[in-house]
Amino acid sequence: MGDMGPKKRMSLEEFERVYDDTGELELLSGELIGPLGSAGLPFPPGGIMDDMGTTTLMSFEEFELLDAGADDVELLRGELIRTPPPQRRHMEICKRLFKLLDAALERWKRGHPEASIGEVEIEMGYLVSTDPQCYFRPDLSLTRPDQPGERYYEGAPLVVFEVVSEYDTATRLDKKVADYVAHGAAEVWVIYPELRHAWVYRGAGLTTTRESEAIHSDLLPGIEIRLDEIL
Repeated sequence: MGDMGPKKRMSLEEFERVYDDTGELELLSGELIGPLGSAGLPFPPGGIMDDMGTTTLMSFEEFELLDAGADDVELLRGELIRTPPPQRRHMEICKRLFKLLDAALERWKRGHPEASIGEVEIEMGYLVSTDPQCYFRPDLSLTRPDQPGERYYEGAPLVVFEVVSEYDTATRLDKKVADYVAHGAAEVWVIYPELRHAWVYRGAGLTTTRESEAIHSDLLPGIEIRLDEIL
């Protein structure tokens, strides 16, 4: 093959949006390096699109066979949602919240030995619904007591905590909150790090509250985690 001219150099910002189907792509002096056969495609705005721009839906069985590589993947009403791995600050917020919430919950359990409550999980998979097909991995979650599932939990967790990242969209968040609550979540906390507040959705009627001070819940009276401790 003849000389095709100089290669276009890629910035780190462009590299972060590359679809890495192998998990082995690297950026070397502005050049995208990876194994032969890698797709190396920019991220679509959502889902897998066919040539007509229509979202192609996927069953959970097909989703389970997917080679996700290094990406985060979820199934939202049959639509494959593929996003880059979370960035460092996002994970630091999640880890701080996990440590504080898990420790507070253990203290609460010791003071309420008769209470039936689940466990705090970080990025755990939930098959929330099979109709429509929904598989989510919330940043943090509090399971139901004796929540079923072997490879992943089945049904929505009792409480959900989603830390909003630059890859989230309002439409996807709105759908996810509605699906969590419709399938049994008692509370969904959507935390906005840049704005330093959270929106809390409670119950089937989707009662909405804006919280700017602390995370607290009637499900766990006495537990309070200030937002400025995690953000």
